[in-house]
Amino acid sequence: MFTEVFKDVAFAVPPFDADRARQVIESTKGAMLLRGTRGRPAGDLDALVDVILRLQSLAQDLGDSIAELDINPILVRPAGRGVVAVGALVIPPAT
Repeated sequence: MFTEVFKDVAFAVPPFDADRARQVIESTKGAMLLRGTRGRPAGDLDALVDVILRLQSLAQDLGDSIAELDINPILVRPAGRGVVAVGALVIPPAT
């Protein structure tokens, strides 16, 4: 939802580590929301980094057997409460 509002995306080419994943997150306009604003609690950035690293591993493991992997939206809950993937789409390569 906020990706479309902010028209803001960030990319990293695997392999990368947790520090790079966090840098990518912090490079987005939405990072302000994840840090907590106007009385809202900070989001669970550690869980978001963990999900990004797990998706990276999945993409590397599946290699050429997937063409696209999209998780949208992913809800970042308050710190310590994790993240929730609401929708996901995996597209196989064209045959």
